[in-house]
Amino acid sequence: MYNQGDILIIRYPLSDKPEKSIIRPVVIVSNSSSNSLDNDVLVCQITTTLRNDEFSFLL
Repeated sequence: MYNQGDILIIRYPLSDKPEKSIIRPVVIVSNSSSNSLDNDVLVCQITTTLRNDEFSFLL
């Protein structure tokens, strides 16, 4: 089972070529109670690319 704060490496499909994918790190943001209810977890990508949009924040 995954816990909030765990860092995983997952395969992301490319938006312009769904048949291809890249491997990227993510952090689990959903809590353990939610994660234990089903097989879905909420993740957030980890990147070194700085973005200035409403969905990004600097750690």
